[in-house]
Amino acid sequence: MKKVNRLEDALVMQANDMYQAERRLLEVIPKHLTEINDHSLKNELLAYRQAAKDKMLKLERIFSYLMVEPNSKRNLVIDSLISKTDQLLELADNRAMCDVLMATCIRTINHYKIAGYETACAFAEELGLDTPEQLLNEIVNWEKAAERTFSKIATQGINLRALEEEVA
Repeated sequence: MKKVNRLEDALVMQANDMYQAERRLLEVIPKHLTEINDHSLKNELLAYRQAAKDKMLKLERIFSYLMVEPNSKRNLVIDSLISKTDQLLELADNRAMCDVLMATCIRTINHYKIAGYETACAFAEELGLDTPEQLLNEIVNWEKAAERTFSKIATQGINLRALEEEVA
């Protein structure tokens, strides 16, 4: 493994982690769509999957700007979060709880990605790389908007339905 000895190397490493996270989400989201009952959650997951493609394109522009290729090194954090999602969804006793657990997991994944993109953005800013910084800021804004949407879906919909099923 190559040593990281420059801030630009750290930026490339962080951008690659986010690239691999988006790639993995493209693979796994369709698998979970059949388990989701709530239409708002399902639609937002589809939008989140489409946004992953758009984020990958922006990241590819950053790699091109930095004159590097993304590597295929797996993102162990996202793999672990996806594995945890799989485990939790297997424990869901009903469709409503499946929706609650999926919303919980996707929000956890989203928070990880917000932190990763903000870190990469800070590196780009420190390096004075305006184009990568701008692209990463756009992605951060998308991630934060997705977080607000997932939070709203959870607190104004699926959590309440799951609670109603408990009472019934």
